[in-house]
Amino acid sequence: MNKIKLLFSVFLISFLVLASIPQTKVVKAQDNTIYIRADGSVEGTNKINRDGDVFTLSSDVFGGIQVQKSNIVLDGAGHTLYGDGEIHGPTDIIGMGVEILGSSNVSVRNLNIKEFTRGIRLTNAFDCDLYFNTLSNNSIGIEMGGIDRSYSTVYSNSNRVSGNLIKDNKNAGIRLYYAFSDIISGNIISGNDEGVSIWGPSSGNIIEYNNITNNYKGIHIEVSGINIIHHNNFVDNTYDWWDYGLTPWPFQLPFSINTWDNGAEGNYWSKYYGSDANGDGIGDTPHNLYENNTDNYPLIKAVEIKVIPENNLTLFGFLFLGIILLTIKLIYVRKKNEKQ
Repeated sequence: MNKIKLLFSVFLISFLVLASIPQTKVVKAQDNTIYIRADGSVEGTNKINRDGDVFTLSSDVFGGIQVQKSNIVLDGAGHTLYGDGEIHGPTDIIGMGVEILGSSNVSVRNLNIKEFTRGIRLTNAFDCDLYFNTLSNNSIGIEMGGIDRSYSTVYSNSNRVSGNLIKDNKNAGIRLYYAFSDIISGNIISGNDEGVSIWGPSSGNIIEYNNITNNYKGIHIEVSGINIIHHNNFVDNTYDWWDYGLTPWPFQLPFSINTWDNGAEGNYWSKYYGSDANGDGIGDTPHNLYENNTDNYPLIKAVEIKVIPENNLTLFGFLFLGIILLTIKLIYVRKKNEKQ
């Protein structure tokens, strides 16, 4: 009888304790995504004005934009896209500031993007231009390729990222993830955990004329293909270069092999202490990062990188940028023809 009373008392106490615990209601994150559909219609806002193939924001927006239409310009006009500051998975549209989905020849310019998991995501996007944008306080500033909603691989091919300010992103400034023949040029990449992160089989990408400064890792590489990296300024990063092969646990991955000069000139490294006896501006000894990863022509002086001030699109700015983009495209076409 005493045992029954004891069990009843324990049950009653447990019931009362559980009943006193406040019930937590699970709230699903609100989807404020704006859609630019393949037919050019805009859904989810009245804050985008269309003039032909140019879609321009008229004010700040809380939420992201998914672009499904090719051959357009998305102009932020200096306005800001704000995310919810939470971490969302790689397939969750709520975590994306701008997603270019299955489209080509899309330009995104003059836009501030902050507090998203992925500031800009290129999902099976080709021949697109990202320029004059500021991406800050995201988890990843720009992700090129990755995993889609069915967990299949998606790609980023022949895109250009130029003249952007990419700063203070918690994980990576730019992540190349299943990215091929993309050009990263003329950007300020500063204060991120990883300035530029190269994942998976990403190869044939050119990373040139960027200021890569004050990041924990200037360039983070994880089992990549061969990419060309030259005329960048690596300044005051904790690690200018880091390869996942340096982490032996739980098992050591192979080191990636990348090209760190263009055959005549390499990069500027604030941690390079070599001499320049003949005064030609190139260090007398190579800058060895690791086996098969050497800048053979390290620069003695920092590269002058002309970046147009953010959100200052004057006529001169457009003309200057047009020359830059045309030059990059001509170089890409020439190299492509040389390979054939």
